[in-house]
Amino acid sequence: MSKTNKWHRAARGAAIVGGVLALLVGGTYALLNSTAVQNRIMHAATKLLAEKLQTRVSINDVSVSLINQEIQLHGLYVEDRQQRPLLQAGTLAAHIKLWALLRDSVNISRARIDEVSAQLIKADDDSVPNYQFVLDAFKNKDSHEVEGKTMSLAINDILVTNFKANYNTDSVKLEKLSYRDNKDMGLELLARHLQVSWQHNNKKGITTHSSIAVENVKASPDGKLLCVDVDNLRFATDNHQPRKNAGKPHRGFFDADHLDITANMRWTIDHIKNDSVHATLSQCSATDSVSGIDLRDLQCTIAANKHEVTLTNVLVRQASTELRFAKALLQLPDNQHGTPLAYRTSTITAKPVLHDIARPFAPILKDFKTPLLLSVEVSGEDEQMNFANVVVTSPDRKLLIKASGNITGLRHNAEHLLKVHFDVHQMTALPGVTERIINQFPFRKFMMKQLNALGTVRYKGLFDVIWRHENFKGRLNTDVGAIDFDMAHDSDTKYLAGWINTDSLAMGRALDMPDLGYAAIKADFKFDISKERTAAMRRAKGGKLPIGQVKAHVNHASWKFVKVDNLDVTIDSDGAIAQGEVEAPGKFVDLGCTFSFNDTEQLQKIHITPKVSFHKARKNK
Repeated sequence: MSKTNKWHRAARGAAIVGGVLALLVGGTYALLNSTAVQNRIMHAATKLLAEKLQTRVSINDVSVSLINQEIQLHGLYVEDRQQRPLLQAGTLAAHIKLWALLRDSVNISRARIDEVSAQLIKADDDSVPNYQFVLDAFKNKDSHEVEGKTMSLAINDILVTNFKANYNTDSVKLEKLSYRDNKDMGLELLARHLQVSWQHNNKKGITTHSSIAVENVKASPDGKLLCVDVDNLRFATDNHQPRKNAGKPHRGFFDADHLDITANMRWTIDHIKNDSVHATLSQCSATDSVSGIDLRDLQCTIAANKHEVTLTNVLVRQASTELRFAKALLQLPDNQHGTPLAYRTSTITAKPVLHDIARPFAPILKDFKTPLLLSVEVSGEDEQMNFANVVVTSPDRKLLIKASGNITGLRHNAEHLLKVHFDVHQMTALPGVTERIINQFPFRKFMMKQLNALGTVRYKGLFDVIWRHENFKGRLNTDVGAIDFDMAHDSDTKYLAGWINTDSLAMGRALDMPDLGYAAIKADFKFDISKERTAAMRRAKGGKLPIGQVKAHVNHASWKFVKVDNLDVTIDSDGAIAQGEVEAPGKFVDLGCTFSFNDTEQLQKIHITPKVSFHKARKNK
């Protein structure tokens, strides 16, 4: 047989084989795309899922395309075991590399999920959630190993639109989510119009509704880094009760149950795995126009795993305030191993302007615009926060404060158990700085002239704040003498009470009364600091004085050239006029005087009336 005939016969055989294969492929394609076969696939898939889940499952339509290698499910419906809707989906579509199935691999190049709705329910802490049976049904009990092979799953491209899920009273809504894992370009993610809402009850049974809404979240590669931008994140809370500062102008506008914060941020992630992440927050701003929160910038680098979080190169900036520290370590709580929450920082340095926190936390600071310099180290746990090596100075160095302290009772979530304690190891205030600081507080000033007469003030002592009670005590050293004091402020009764004691005080220099010399005095005092009661008195009487009483014992004092000992002094002030009495009991004669004044700035005009009282002669028995 000639070579030509052999080639003709081979070609004819190949054509027959090719035709048969084409017929088989075409027939298979026609069968798979026929309504009857696809209906059978749909029923088989529905039956398989229903048997697997042991609940009602329905699918409206199934389509399979061999050419496009795409499978689509339309109208998926799954009930929970109580015959309630669990999962509904308009369309589930997946482009699958069918030949990869022969290599025990499920490779989904693209997936699309549209109109998904899930109803997840867990009645209480001890109940089983209504979706648990789905997790159990698909749990990897035997790792699906067959002859040393394991089924693998890879999804490269996902698009989710119009997704919503409810978990009891909580909900999640998402308009669009796209995810793409491009091996050449890296991971890309885009989420649009994400909304999450939840609620919780406090111990009083008041429900707070909280929500987070994000306009855009975009993750895109930048070389070996992953950049994540979060645009217009809005965090809001509302308990539908009056704000905590309602009717209380002295309180700040910050209320954790009434927030409306808008934030923007940019993250750069250079490492992320299941149990660890390393990222840098390069930009972050957050504002709440009602409470007055105004964070202009926040920057830090975070390294975190399941045991601890490390922050480095932290920067916090407000309108006029800036805070920095190099490192902070946060130990995460672990109940299984008995590890508590704990944290510590390196030295924090700041240039605070207290006006920046006035509206949210302390309206009394609204005019406090003098910058300060601060350094402090912070550490603690869930129960207590500690402040070490606290140093506060003014830029001109006329003010210096060194202190340490702590806040306890944090874990109890009860304000009346919260206690603030600080030890002031050293405070030095040069002339002028004390007046400058006090003048930035919007309350009536008394005896400012006398304050300036003290000259340089040095203080060592402590203060405690327990719920609505503050206590201050210590020793003041001034240019006119030293004073020991202990005083307490009660916010419930609105009184300031305490005592002062001095062994030698230049009273004349302190009170601008040249005829007075040095005195040794111990005095008890009580002043009314109620704005309501003071305002009522001002309307009725006018006046420039505080309302209160002073009872003092003068061990020794001098007036011009007269020296006296053992004087008892009482002063009663109704706010308009202060009236006092001095008594010096003697063996035969009691000397004394009454006095009155109406302005602490002009004590040299004090009105004094001498008083002499003779003892009655005793008869000898």
